[in-house]
Amino acid sequence: MNFEFFAFLVFMSFVSFAIAFLAYAMVVRFMGKEGFLSRLSQIILVPACVVIYDFICIASPSSYRYLVGGLPLLGVAGLALYYRFVKGDAMYLVVHYPYEYFIHEYRERGSKVVEQVLNLPQTHVHAMLDYLLWNCQPQNRAYRYDYIGDNCSTRPRDIVERAVGGTIEYPADTRPELTFRDIMREYNGNYPWLSLGIDLALGADLDKPTTAREKMFAPLYLKKALDGATYTDSTGQKVPVVLCTNILNPGADCGAILPPTPWWQTPTVAAALLVLLVVALSAWDLHCGKVCRVADTVIYTLYAAGGCIVWFLIFVSLHAATGNNFVGLWLHPLYLFPAIAEWLKSAKKEVYWYHFINFAVLILALVAWWIVPQRGDASFVMLMLVPMVRQATYLYITKKECDIKRTR
Repeated sequence: MNFEFFAFLVFMSFVSFAIAFLAYAMVVRFMGKEGFLSRLSQIILVPACVVIYDFICIASPSSYRYLVGGLPLLGVAGLALYYRFVKGDAMYLVVHYPYEYFIHEYRERGSKVVEQVLNLPQTHVHAMLDYLLWNCQPQNRAYRYDYIGDNCSTRPRDIVERAVGGTIEYPADTRPELTFRDIMREYNGNYPWLSLGIDLALGADLDKPTTAREKMFAPLYLKKALDGATYTDSTGQKVPVVLCTNILNPGADCGAILPPTPWWQTPTVAAALLVLLVVALSAWDLHCGKVCRVADTVIYTLYAAGGCIVWFLIFVSLHAATGNNFVGLWLHPLYLFPAIAEWLKSAKKEVYWYHFINFAVLILALVAWWIVPQRGDASFVMLMLVPMVRQATYLYITKKECDIKRTR
């Protein structure tokens, strides 16, 4: 056995493992570990994926064989990283690197960079530097990132508070009614798809009024607070925290570097068009007296995929902001059941009752959305209407078919 052939066998073993891992992970994520369909998929789909992809690697030109085979390995690494980030288990690192690299990156993308020179005595400056160097050491640099509680804005605030050796007096909060979601929308208001993702993923805890200190999770709010902040020095005098401010790179005050999304490309317009399409399809189904199962499978599969992410964030993720999310009432993984079961004649009764119960839940969620302490994207109502229309269509047609059979 020559070395090249041996290396290829080892390589194909890694490829097979990666493909098997990815296939099994997808089956478990979307179908669960138990159940007939899950076990059938584990028995058939996982080996089939391994055999097919191994054949693709072997049949590829020799110059591309290792490149093609490396894709599932990258997929495994990406899946593991994505899982840890969404779960909130990914550790972030505090590192130091040259200022020239930092400013070059921000200049390249056109971001505004403002420098606030701190009004600190040399003893405090040295203490801050010592703490930063300590924080960058391998045993101290890792921390668990939190969207609003421990991020790249709250950490500098905590370090400045530590450096002054006392309590910082921040300016009075002039907008106590603002919530975390309100502040986020000030920055992503021109990017509605980003806003939609945030509203889907983050729950009701974002809609609580914030204190002046909590608002500093946003960098611009931290800057404004430090501009008017004071502390008591060693002589008992109140002195400003910031000595002077310098603009190192010009840019928009809001930090936006991309043009706003056109209105006709927003989630609201897309959701409205989807509702119109679903209503037209349902009208055609009512006219024909038959449910379009292909459309239902596509719609329910997409909703189930979104529901898997939302429920994972609610029940598994360690991020505090993802809990208490009422989106999980209408966007859940249980849509996978009708996506498959509508094709099974033996499951017709179960599908009918599933649609009946979920239709009632959707009505409850639609009414409750105006009552619950959580705000959402304007497209949410229309996204709720999509499965409601399809389920009402299924219930009506199925009930009509049963009534016809009884009269015969």
